[in-house]
Amino acid sequence: AQQAQAEAALAQARNEAGQRVLEAAFTLLQARDALLLVQAQAVEAAAQLQSARRAHQVGTATITDLREAEAKADAIAAQRIGAEADLELRQQV
Repeated sequence: AQQAQAEAALAQARNEAGQRVLEAAFTLLQARDALLLVQAQAVEAAAQLQSARRAHQVGTATITDLREAEAKADAIAAQRIGAEADLELRQQV
């Protein structure tokens, strides 16, 4: 009876460990996807900022348009830093 209990406990521990590994792998994949998304958004924001700068230089956009594009690029840069930190943390687990 004691051996059967020990074997059952071992099987349960293995199942729980396997579950934790799967959850960690899934969380890591989510963090990678989030970083890829933010990187793509950063490329788009940089293009929009460049366009806003050109438009402002030639007088077809206001300073407000330019500042909004700068703010968006800055916000996405902050998100990228957060996503990179999250991915680094998930890789350590």
